[in-house]
Amino acid sequence: MNFRFPTAWFSDRSLKARLYAVFVFLGLLPVVGLLLVFSAFQTSRWDDAALDRVSRGTIHLERINGLVYAVVMESRGIYMSSDWQTAEPFARKLTQYLVDLQQTAAAWKANALVAQRSNVDELSKRIDHFVRFRTELVRLGKEESTAAARAFGDNDANRNVRSALNDSLNMLARAYQEEMARVRAQIENND
Repeated sequence: MNFRFPTAWFSDRSLKARLYAVFVFLGLLPVVGLLLVFSAFQTSRWDDAALDRVSRGTIHLERINGLVYAVVMESRGIYMSSDWQTAEPFARKLTQYLVDLQQTAAAWKANALVAQRSNVDELSKRIDHFVRFRTELVRLGKEESTAAARAFGDNDANRNVRSALNDSLNMLARAYQEEMARVRAQIENND
């Protein structure tokens, strides 16, 4: 078996066969070009979708963190109030923040990173615990007294709930930052 270069193949063929081969080759170039463009376009769409998903997740986590802080601040307003009438505006805001927190957490969880599923579930549990705790605080302030609410909420158990929630938020924020860096590196590599 002898190996022959394509030029040797062309020299054995008629002019008509050579012209057909050149036309076929030239006809395939746009098809190959279109395939390359389509592939690059598809890769770009996947990269954009991944970057968008991670960005939205990061924004949701920042919003969750802000709402947790707002709830804590409103709780302090209840603690420092002498009676329910003074505490009620803080309780209304706190209750609204808790609703916003639950909605934001649900929206974030629906699109959270799959690789972080166990951490996502843990954060969800901690948010639920935080919401129940703060809801009980409002109930105590309204039905018993602001002093009872202060005793319930201004203690180490409450600080531990908040600390655990912050730890989960920080861990997931780092995971999202790492994913953002990975996606950006992938986009740079693809470009």
